[in-house]
Amino acid sequence: MSRAFEGITGQDQAVEYLQSALDAGRTTHAYLICGGAGSGKEEIAKRFSAALLSNGDEEQFRLACEHPHPDLHLLEPAGASYLVGQIREVVHDAELAPIRAPRKVYVIAAADRMGTQSANAFLKTLEEPPADVVCILLAQTESAVLETLRSRCEVIALNEVARQAAADPVVFGVLEAISSGCDNRVLLDGAKRLVEVSKRGLEDLEQEQERQLDEQSDYLTQGARKELEKQNKREVSAQQRQKLLGIVAQVRGWLRDCLVTQAGTPELISYTEQERQTMTVATTVDANALLDAIAAADAAADRISYNVTPQLALEAMLIEIREALCRQ
Repeated sequence: MSRAFEGITGQDQAVEYLQSALDAGRTTHAYLICGGAGSGKEEIAKRFSAALLSNGDEEQFRLACEHPHPDLHLLEPAGASYLVGQIREVVHDAELAPIRAPRKVYVIAAADRMGTQSANAFLKTLEEPPADVVCILLAQTESAVLETLRSRCEVIALNEVARQAAADPVVFGVLEAISSGCDNRVLLDGAKRLVEVSKRGLEDLEQEQERQLDEQSDYLTQGARKELEKQNKREVSAQQRQKLLGIVAQVRGWLRDCLVTQAGTPELISYTEQERQTMTVATTVDANALLDAIAAADAAADRISYNVTPQLALEAMLIEIREALCRQ
């Protein structure tokens, strides 16, 4: 199989370690992948999960990356934190055999928002999981995760920001507009365009989910179908949320580029294609304003993680960034 992490840059140590484990067939049962916004932890977890599920088959790897897989389960907090009931569902499901792949993979986003009770409900699965189960926990930092969880996982610490070869032109078009002091109408339209970016591919995902349900219709009870439909909706919402967080990560990464350029280290920038725009802002906006803009991006990521309406979260972010960058 081609290397699972091809195209991911800036996280060489982490991806080489994971690839070596895949190549040697020595993966473990639980991982904690830690990294801030822009680190690429979600993409790394997706590729690693697809590799675990495909068992060396290139076509199956591609399909697992691009379409929903019955043995890949994505979990996010139900609001501010994980509910004990959510974790108990995972524990119960982990006892069931895989449907298609040789194993089942559970990706637990925002594991740092798992409280003591939820963590306690999860401990046995982390300590003594079924042989065909792999859990991948994601978090901003290792220290933010309860010790009872992280001590049972192999920790993969990512670099602060993954260098990226290309940027989304819509995202950077919006950034160029707000950095030049656009009016509210343009700003609100920009937020709407970013929401549309976050929906790319979701229609295909929903069609694939419906196709899979139709294939299984002869074997599903009405109750089971409704439960799968709910699970599918949660997966669509989770994928859009991850795309929204990716958009915010691009915004934050570019603002960081402006800051490091201002500090005299332009060789550290991530978005080389935006070098002219970056230099313009770096030479006209002071460091405190850039830090305020970065804080606005961080606040947007928090709002999105807490299920604030995407349009509102992005509008607030763009308004706050414009105010910071255009401050007199």
